[in-house]
Amino acid sequence: MKKYLLMLSMVAGLLCIPATTLVAQTPTNQATPSPSAVPIVDLTFGSSLQGRAITGTRFGNGPRKLFLVSNTHGGPEANTYQLAMALLEHFRQRPNEVPADVSLYIIPTVNPDGLAIGTRFNSRSVDLNRNMDTNFDACPENDWNQTVEGAYGIVSDTGGAFVESELESQLVRDLVLDASAVVWIHSDGGDVFPAFCEHAPSIALAQAYAAASGYRYDRYWGNYMITGGMHDWAGALGIASITPELSTGELPDFEQNLRAVQAVMARAEELLPLVTTTVESTTGITMPTLLWRYWRAHGGPDVFGLPISPVVEYEGQPTVFFAEQSLSLVPNGADRMQPVARGEAGQTLWQEYLLDQRSTSYHVR
Repeated sequence: MKKYLLMLSMVAGLLCIPATTLVAQTPTNQATPSPSAVPIVDLTFGSSLQGRAITGTRFGNGPRKLFLVSNTHGGPEANTYQLAMALLEHFRQRPNEVPADVSLYIIPTVNPDGLAIGTRFNSRSVDLNRNMDTNFDACPENDWNQTVEGAYGIVSDTGGAFVESELESQLVRDLVLDASAVVWIHSDGGDVFPAFCEHAPSIALAQAYAAASGYRYDRYWGNYMITGGMHDWAGALGIASITPELSTGELPDFEQNLRAVQAVMARAEELLPLVTTTVESTTGITMPTLLWRYWRAHGGPDVFGLPISPVVEYEGQPTVFFAEQSLSLVPNGADRMQPVARGEAGQTLWQEYLLDQRSTSYHVR
């Protein structure tokens, strides 16, 4: 672990900024040369409100996607950023540790403004881990609220003006839609807990992560109720979703978390479910899970209406028509933050499409 802390200190010294507030400065979208057959791809997902890049790195190209998302809470949890940077360096040197059926994404910070400023919040004083839309799961206790409990149970109006009001929250919303699992790394509690609502894949992942890391497994975060949390939002979309809390607010716990990540990947078939299809509960229509997650995460029936068609091939892409709009999968669009394309006038377009006897592209997929 000392060598990773030394590495961070040296890099920070060269840039003349503290290691605990080091943020990504030069976004790239280029593959990193590697002697391994495992691809290493640096990605830029977007920018924070103050214009700092939010970046990540993908190791491998397997269908089971594991995301490690660090530093939601900025400066006070800078050790989660340090952990992510140490993990990045480890897998850059040893990419063959990523199994062939896994893609490992490491995102060092989704709150670079808070990291640079030294605050838990983003630059508009919103707690990003209280800003997500958790209103569509089965548990009303964790529903988004402007008034929230934060660190040490302090009550404040830092949940945001409305669900996903923040640029960084909107980025997170699209970042992990095709994930098999997301590990949201925080500090400090020395435990691991899954999404609040009962979700078997999240519970299994949390138990496995706790066993390998040595952290305590807790079914819930016991100190206070988390509303609008990223882990609960992802769990409601069917993504295996857990929160490890590092042991302290200072050390990155590198060895513990490396063991846990390696253990999860070794059990990928069990712990990282493939993203395939989902049945929309009201209509019974089956559609690609990524498309369903996008529909649900972007407003569901309130924005798009309910689905009115099966999955069809439309303009070369798998498409579902909804009452208000249509949604089509974009090939390889997830890493570009464009997983789905939206079309207007869903009902009208679907009727016109069915009446077009010349079309040879229509078929149920």
